[in-house]
Amino acid sequence: MPVRSSSCRARRPAALGRRAAVVLAWLSAALAAAQQPPAELFDDGIEAFEAGLYEVAARNFRTLLNTAPGAREAVPASFLEALSLFYGALAMDAADPAAAGRAAQRFAAHQRQFPDSPYGDQIWYWVGAARLAAGDAGGALTALQRHLSRPQAEPRPYALLAREAEAEALEQLGRTPEALDRYERLLAAAGPSTEPAATARWLERSGTLLLAQGSYVAAAERFRRILADYPQAPQAQEALFFIAEAQHFAAELAAATASYRRYLELFPDAAHRRTAGYRLAGLLLDAGDVAGARRLAAELEAAGAAAVQIEDQ
Repeated sequence: MPVRSSSCRARRPAALGRRAAVVLAWLSAALAAAQQPPAELFDDGIEAFEAGLYEVAARNFRTLLNTAPGAREAVPASFLEALSLFYGALAMDAADPAAAGRAAQRFAAHQRQFPDSPYGDQIWYWVGAARLAAGDAGGALTALQRHLSRPQAEPRPYALLAREAEAEALEQLGRTPEALDRYERLLAAAGPSTEPAATARWLERSGTLLLAQGSYVAAAERFRRILADYPQAPQAQEALFFIAEAQHFAAELAAATASYRRYLELFPDAAHRRTAGYRLAGLLLDAGDVAGARRLAAELEAAGAAAVQIEDQ
């Protein structure tokens, strides 16, 4: 039978001691929090939330709800706990679908527990947004449409955000015509007070869906609007690539050649550089410019792309 070394035996108690110290520290912190007055717990939660410490904020609000469920701060604490969980799920390096799902459950539980909550007019938007982040497009769509179907006389906070999330859910569900309709409605409703970033985003999604369904002229028009009206938007760089794609698929080959070339010249490190290079090489080859196609293939290969085999025609 193998015998553990004395160093292994020495490390094990030390490791257990460290683990016990962590557990004791956590219990001490939990006990101290439980002894705080509700107003103090609430204020600490607000402070943590505003500092972006969403896990700490959620813990404070949950402790308040567990120790003082009848406190006047209980209703906002319940809503803010769910909101903290939601923002915490999105604040990670990669969004956490499971955490977003827990946030959706908390939002729904808030509505059940506090049917007269002052947050009732927005709760279904948050349920939908959280379910969408959790990857549940069907559940998100149901909640978002519940939010959007409220009578016009009732307030509907986050209406534009809800409409955009509804479009995204429809897109994820493969209901492209309906998703496109929602983006077009958003664009029609956009005005001077609409955030430019939002309008550029809607144009990009609308253009991409139009391109996918073969409406090349309309798609190119959406992307041209991004370039003309929102040149500083994150979507502007790729708009030129998608214009070239629309021209290519519409058999406007001379225009597509010029657009791909311009895209490669203006944005040498762009996300679609490899695809644009392949497309342009093919167009040059079809036009009889074998030398130009070879040069472009060599540039792509030198930049790390797979070699494009160009045969003499």
